Amino acid sequence: MGRNPFLTLVEAYLREVRKPNPGTYKERERKLRMLSRVYADLRLHDPSLRADSRHFGERDVFALVDWMRASRCSISYQAKLVQHLALLLRFQGNSIVDRMRDAHADIPKAHPKRQKAPGPADVDERLRALESLGGWRGDTMRFAVTFYYHTGVRVKELRLASLRDLDQRNMSFRIAHPKGEGVYADGDRVIRLPESLRVPIVDFLAAREARCEAMGLVPKGVEPLIPAWGGNVYSEAGWKGVRNKAFEAAGIRGNFRELRPAFARRSKKLGVSIESISKRLGHSSTVTTEAFYARIEDEDAEDEVIRAWESIGVN
Repeated sequence: MGRNPFLTLVEAYLREVRKPNPGTYKERERKLRMLSRVYADLRLHDPSLRADSRHFGERDVFALVDWMRASRCSISYQAKLVQHLALLLRFQGNSIVDRMRDAHADIPKAHPKRQKAPGPADVDERLRALESLGGWRGDTMRFAVTFYYHTGVRVKELRLASLRDLDQRNMSFRIAHPKGEGVYADGDRVIRLPESLRVPIVDFLAAREARCEAMGLVPKGVEPLIPAWGGNVYSEAGWKGVRNKAFEAAGIRGNFRELRPAFARRSKKLGVSIESISKRLGHSSTVTTEAFYARIEDEDAEDEVIRAWESIGVN
């Protein structure tokens, strides 16, 4: 397989594996190519290391892990490299990294990220700030912030939605473009909408109709729920750009993504079960929900502990 068998197998993996979004693919390609170069150098100093990654064992994996630690890159970056290596080896039928994890081997692993999540007062403050924006930009941003916060849908699930996905009469929303679309996701999941969204929906649809007419289009004939210029769907970059400009103009710091954990944590405080929150977010289990989205806030945890201990006095 040439002078660098590991690189040859990496190239085959990159050609054959299902392509994720371009950004994720470029990151995967960059990290795996780098690991292949590093491993080739390691084998120059230790020819006993296996050349074929399909037959990697613990010693070969630890050779790369030791290099990561010696390079003094962050633990999170090391964990990313190990994850890309695990995906490559798993694709080749080699589960050595998974077995090492199961055996609690000393390999880098990332700790759960603490998701930023604005509270109700923060969301209200953002909406008040967005009142200063006129026109379509203001209409879309106020609707988007309200909708994301009250439903917990992913950013793209609203961005790619069609007009027909929103059922105003029955207050429901069809998630036609979920995460993992066409691969592992459940298609056409329908969620119910709270009555608190009825007025914002009516206001937005009126603004949408005016926007379409201003573009010389028949509103009901325009497919996207939130149409870009010409009645097209907003691209990921386009939607992010509109949000960046609107938030900057309104003096807001933040993004749409943090409104999903905000929905989860608000739901938890309102007494919604973790199972129901998990179902609404489209998670396959409550593990992800508990780890990343509906974690109890530090302040709430402190309050709960203090209330419990104060209830028993000095006994």
